[in-house]
Amino acid sequence: MRNALILLLLVFIPVMVNAEIPGNSRALAGLTAVGVIFDVNVGNPQKLLLRLKLIEETVTGILKENVSADVVVAVRGGATHFMTRGEKYISAEDLSFKVQIQAQIKRLKELGYRLEQCAVAVRLLNVDPQDIIPEVPLVENGYISMVGYQNRGYAFVPMD
Repeated sequence: MRNALILLLLVFIPVMVNAEIPGNSRALAGLTAVGVIFDVNVGNPQKLLLRLKLIEETVTGILKENVSADVVVAVRGGATHFMTRGEKYISAEDLSFKVQIQAQIKRLKELGYRLEQCAVAVRLLNVDPQDIIPEVPLVENGYISMVGYQNRGYAFVPMD
């Protein structure tokens, strides 16, 4: 049995070592620029932080293929609570995630991504509009933004 295992390893290790890292060149072939709108509405702080990091990773992958990207991050739903100043809208146990989430939001803003916070979500969640952080300006209705961007050719990417 041990010899069989060693033989299998000797056969498959060279294949694994020579395996190429997959790319996205076929998906982006012929494109020089893309527009994308990410719909960020998850209220779970761990998932929200991961989604925001995945947005950056996704855009970095697009840019790596020599394709420019016009990026919109549309925030609504439960994610709204993490776009606020102070501790009023979240539990104490989520505060450390909120700090990390807002640091990632600032990073996305610095990278040139356009961020938008849906005012409908703000109203429905009883969040004071003055409590929304400046990196994520309010738009009257996030659904209207999504409709507008999609009709201008932006790819829609749901993030939960």
